[in-house]
Amino acid sequence: AVDKAVCGKFMDDGPCAVLVLEAVSLAEAAERMAIARGERGAAALRTYAIQCSVAGIGLSLLGIDAVAGGVRTEVAYGRLSELNGRFTVNGSRASGEVTVESIQVDRTHFGTEFPVLLHCRPRKMRDRRSRGGKERKYEPALTLSGAWISDHPSVYYVEYVVVDAAPLSVQATVEDVQTLTALGATLGRGGGSGDGSGSGDGAVGDEVIDEAGPVDARPVYFSFVSLPAIAVSVTVTFAETDAVARSS
Repeated sequence: AVDKAVCGKFMDDGPCAVLVLEAVSLAEAAERMAIARGERGAAALRTYAIQCSVAGIGLSLLGIDAVAGGVRTEVAYGRLSELNGRFTVNGSRASGEVTVESIQVDRTHFGTEFPVLLHCRPRKMRDRRSRGGKERKYEPALTLSGAWISDHPSVYYVEYVVVDAAPLSVQATVEDVQTLTALGATLGRGGGSGDGSGSGDGAVGDEVIDEAGPVDARPVYFSFVSLPAIAVSVTVTFAETDAVARSS
């Protein structure tokens, strides 16, 4: 009498599909078939979707002013306006899209030549699509969309990633560039202390590393990636003292 059955299962391996065959008992084969039918039915019925909107997110960049006696002052202020997100999960496949209507970074130093350091130039809509019940006139400043599969056995499979960004305009003085560069260097050193030394507590950080959970070692596989060619307009001015120093 036949007491074995051959069970097969297709497994995605990046762009390929692998058929895995295994000989099991009839009872186990029947159980696997029942479980597979139940999982397919349940997965077909379960689809989760979430949509959220945020009016704006602001970020204040603080720096140390040595001239004012080490007082922490605001160097720049950035704002993302009208953020909209949409995420959908269907079984092991998830997809999402995030749009940002406008991006702007302001230089908050009193008397600065360029109060607006960075902003996105608006682009007119190619077609007057409606979102949220109102007609849109301009494209979002930034759009990020993608889809991925979480339970792939051998790779972290990213089905697609699409980025769309509006042209950027940057205006700054040499003083602004130097101030932001110094602030970035301080943040890169992890400097949160008042003296800007950025020494931190390295020993404590080394101890915390061991407490982290297991890391997913699967490689990332991108099936499709679309990155835009972003147009950037840059204006930098020099102070008169800098011009004199260069001429001499």
